[in-house]
Amino acid sequence: MRCIVFVRITTVIFFSLFVFLQGHTQPGSLLKDTSRIPSFLRSHELSVTLGYFDQRSIPDSLNGCSEQYAFDTTAFRLKKLMLFTDMNTTALLKINGRLLSFKITHNETKGKKIILVFSGHGYTIQFTSTEIKQVDMEYWVRSGILEIRKENQKKIFRVLGYYGC
Repeated sequence: MRCIVFVRITTVIFFSLFVFLQGHTQPGSLLKDTSRIPSFLRSHELSVTLGYFDQRSIPDSLNGCSEQYAFDTTAFRLKKLMLFTDMNTTALLKINGRLLSFKITHNETKGKKIILVFSGHGYTIQFTSTEIKQVDMEYWVRSGILEIRKENQKKIFRVLGYYGC
């Protein structure tokens, strides 16, 4: 009996609230304006598309030890990369169809983890890679997390690659 009374009271309250709000709605034109959406409801994901580039696109000046990454092992067999870094000064990344070069601003090594931060073209890129397996003296298989930021937006990608000299 108490349950039925509670359900009826709750229904009356919700119906009254619905009728009250119907009389206080915004005009239709304001509802379509996305700038009126509170900031915590807006999407903060960066609209960015990463693409592959050929190893031949890497300038000769960046030869030596490097990290090279792709989304899958098939791309490596085809010598297609989505991220290249020489670990010292530069990273290459194809964003929205353009091959862009970024300069390193921070480099940190913690055991098997390497954190690199790059900037340029209005982007800040944080790349964290972790050693999975050492293949030989100068070649390591690594996994990585690539975080691309522009203003207050960001997008995160998981990648697989290697470090070698």
